[in-house]
Amino acid sequence: LVRGGIAQDEVQPGDQIHVRCHALRDGSSGCLLGFVTTADGVEKEWD
Repeated sequence: LVRGGIAQDEVQPGDQIHVRCHALRDGSSGCLLGFVTTADGVEKEWD
């Protein structure tokens, strides 16, 4: 998360976050992380 621009003090262990991700092109299980929304409602783009 830190490499994606989210500071260590923005997300702590146990915090609830929301993520939006893009399905993988090959149809396999998993996704490419697109956006992370922290508990205080700040949305960060991940791509």
